[in-house]
Amino acid sequence: MFDDFDSFDDGDGFGDVDSGDFVKFGTLTELKQKKSLNRKIIGKWVSVFLDENMEPYALEMSCKHQGANLAEGKISNNVVTCPRHFWQYDIRTGKAITEYSPNLRKHAIRIREDDLYVSIRPVMR
Repeated sequence: MFDDFDSFDDGDGFGDVDSGDFVKFGTLTELKQKKSLNRKIIGKWVSVFLDENMEPYALEMSCKHQGANLAEGKISNNVVTCPRHFWQYDIRTGKAITEYSPNLRKHAIRIREDDLYVSIRPVMR
């Protein structure tokens, strides 16, 4: 999956930051149980979702329409549907599928054993 994770803070709490600007977000076990994890990183809400192949993807959590919590939306066929007005986004890329919406910002993910780390800054496309 992601095996280039050499430098990290070995603490066990959420928020540990490695030298590559990744923050500990949770565990794969927790993500598989809950289907999504939501945390604030530097003042911005980020969600990690599992796709149909059980691969994790991190995106900003708020719908671009009116800021609804996408983590409360339904996920089907790798698409999350906003619970408020049903706008849709691909959870693997953040690409808007419906409406005239900007894409969601995507964050990089690193996995070490069961620990899940998410980049502090969104990835540039």
